[in-house]
Amino acid sequence: MNHLSHNRIGWLLATLGGALFAALALVVHFNTPATASLNGRVGFSGNPATNSGQNCTACHAAAAAVPVVSLQGPATVTAGSTHLYTFTISGGPAQTAGLNVSTSDNRGTLLPTGADTQALLGELTHSAPKPFTGNQAQFIFSWTAPTFNDSVTFYAAGNSTDGQQSLTGDGIGTTTFTVEVTGGTGGPPTVSPTPPPATLGLERIIGGLGQPTEITHAGDQRLFVAQKPGTIVIIDNGSRLSPAFLDINTRVTAGGGNAETGLLGLAFHPNYATNGYFFVNYTAGTLGTSDPLRTRVSRFSRSADNPNTADPTSEVILLEFEQPFANHNGGQLHFGPDGYLYIGSGDGGSGGDPRNYAQNNTVLLGKILRIDVDGTSGAGPDCNMLGSNNYRIPADNPLADGDGGNCDEIWATGLRNPWRFAFDRLTDDLWIADVGQLTVEEIDFAPASSNGGENYGWRCYEGDRSYNTTGCQSAENYVAPIHTYTREAGDCSITGGYVYRGNSYPELNGHYFFSDFCNKTIRSISGAPESTTLHQWTAPGGGSNPITFGEDVEGELYVGYNTGEIYHIVGNVVVNTPTATVPPTATSTPSPAPPTTTATATPTATPSATATSTATPTQTPTPTATPTGALVHVGTSLQAPATAVTVKVPVEVLNVPVDTQLGAVTVDLQYDSTLLSLQSCTAPTDTRFESLVCNSEEADHVRIAALSTTGVTGDAIFAELTFQSAGAAGRVSALPVTIETFVDINAVPIPVHAIDGAISFACMAGDVDCSGVITPIDALFMVQYADGLRPSTATIPPPLGFLYLAACDLTGDGECTEADAQLILACEVGETNALCPTVHQ
Repeated sequence: MNHLSHNRIGWLLATLGGALFAALALVVHFNTPATASLNGRVGFSGNPATNSGQNCTACHAAAAAVPVVSLQGPATVTAGSTHLYTFTISGGPAQTAGLNVSTSDNRGTLLPTGADTQALLGELTHSAPKPFTGNQAQFIFSWTAPTFNDSVTFYAAGNSTDGQQSLTGDGIGTTTFTVEVTGGTGGPPTVSPTPPPATLGLERIIGGLGQPTEITHAGDQRLFVAQKPGTIVIIDNGSRLSPAFLDINTRVTAGGGNAETGLLGLAFHPNYATNGYFFVNYTAGTLGTSDPLRTRVSRFSRSADNPNTADPTSEVILLEFEQPFANHNGGQLHFGPDGYLYIGSGDGGSGGDPRNYAQNNTVLLGKILRIDVDGTSGAGPDCNMLGSNNYRIPADNPLADGDGGNCDEIWATGLRNPWRFAFDRLTDDLWIADVGQLTVEEIDFAPASSNGGENYGWRCYEGDRSYNTTGCQSAENYVAPIHTYTREAGDCSITGGYVYRGNSYPELNGHYFFSDFCNKTIRSISGAPESTTLHQWTAPGGGSNPITFGEDVEGELYVGYNTGEIYHIVGNVVVNTPTATVPPTATSTPSPAPPTTTATATPTATPSATATSTATPTQTPTPTATPTGALVHVGTSLQAPATAVTVKVPVEVLNVPVDTQLGAVTVDLQYDSTLLSLQSCTAPTDTRFESLVCNSEEADHVRIAALSTTGVTGDAIFAELTFQSAGAAGRVSALPVTIETFVDINAVPIPVHAIDGAISFACMAGDVDCSGVITPIDALFMVQYADGLRPSTATIPPPLGFLYLAACDLTGDGECTEADAQLILACEVGETNALCPTVHQ
């Protein structure tokens, strides 16, 4: 490959002069519209093979003055030779210029010849806006032809801007140019796309965090982690810096139980390096009080004297809107390629969107919002309960209609709980992971060319299935997801991620990564939006419950777990696992096949023998021969024996082939150590698991891992734990054991009552899912049972997803009806009722 230097190019041009261009067979001029981004974009040259042939008009509004663009260079070349080409833009606003050039099938090699251009993913773009000289701007680049005979088409888009660095007022032009390559070794080869790696690994970066909700960067090598209780910490070279970057936990309503409140979003201003601004999304206030529960979006500033701390007194509240329930808060923040701040908002919570907020454009719930945090002109806030004037409405927001009517802040509608959305840093496409209600998880998509206004269908549709079509339009009025999966394989709540654009693993380029809160499988889809191919990896390592993904400044990806750990996604199975961690969980890999998926690849990482068979706990409770106290069985059984309570973990069947994988299940239990002490953790004699690890290093917490080399089918109890009261020997009341649940994203305390070692499992009146707390989910279960859509049981605790009938009848009419559900909802919103104090907590 012949790379010509900038000085040598200047010498060639001076020597050859007009003779070089006199040999050209073709000079093309077109008058069609183009614009540019500050640091260049690829994928928008007009090439029909990328982004459906879009050019810069995908994002920019053209000016009245249209430039003339041309591409000049040799039209016939010898295979393997290198030549110069010149892209010229004339006319238009004529202040600064940019370009994007690609070739058909990425044939040959495009290279910059100076500092004004750069090569990205086989295409060429500007590195910064180039000032015009008079009425013209030129970019010179080199192209090395392929070594085979071919007819190669160049696609080029250029812009003539007004210098305002905005999305309006720019002139856009495109052109094509065809080059014949001769003298090569035959025709173009058949090239198969590089497959994704057969294995994927997770490299532990750090642990001990408090429920990370966001992992991002500020334009440098540091990672910033937002934690649900209300702090932001910096991870620098694998170490957590102290003190915290920002601590606002006294302002944040983090909640517990089914609550999904807390510090939920973090985004740094595109000009953070100079202005020091960053933005957070958190919940404040208290449900049902004069200080209502609400989403708050605020701006903070970096400390003037320390780049690793922020000024907590610098808060400027931009936007607030009320949350009627404590779940489905969304919370993601991202600055889009247009410089505006995008905000993810859930449907307000409860279950089934009972007030249809997602389809109501007079509220901000169930939406993606878009605001201008820098503007000083234009329309002010429309649906801001705070009444502040600290942001502006972009003039091209799709529903902007002035005061009243629609909420002008809305960009897209019809979302249930967008648990993480992200822009593709290369193409600017928008990806949204939306949590389903009961059956389907979905991934939604908007191309970079979108003008907003998409309606993704909730609550009319849950994924690709009808949910509640009362008052809905016909299906073609909604934007269908590009990928869905169902919950049959132990999934419960999608966790959205990013499109991989790092440099470490080229075979993963363009893959959108995601996971599920109840399933550790790391997944990606490729080929979108034209088609989607699903890839899945059961990567060794990792924590429990993937809750968020992150992207660093280089485009490398990370996974954050609800257990407080962050792992780096790597393209191999080398795992950095702390010695105190229990063995990794290897579960059967689910293979969802929704209609939008055209092919499924299911590579599986095989855990090494070292990673699983030799792991030992650093601290194991000493078993006693005849333990006394409250006995808790932990296993896959759905039944509760009379002498103990069985806690069902999220594994129904482990059926793993011998010598191929180790069957493993891991569960975390939490309890109140001020009332209880863990006496023993043992494996029953009839267990089908060969080994058991109990790790109780942390107060109030025990992690249990059971292994099987033959696999386990059906119900099985794999551990017995005995708790002793911290007070009277053998006497325990209200033993609060916490397990994972399949209802959205939460951990639910299960009330277990024991006196003198005798166990009973109590589900209070109204708590029909036996979660230990009464929530709108119980009301949803009641309505579905009354409509014949939800099974019931007399078993305590009930099987997952069943309604416990004995706890349902609140009105005392002897039946479980919608009236019982309405009573719970009335209490939730603060209505006075004599039954509320006894059933509502």
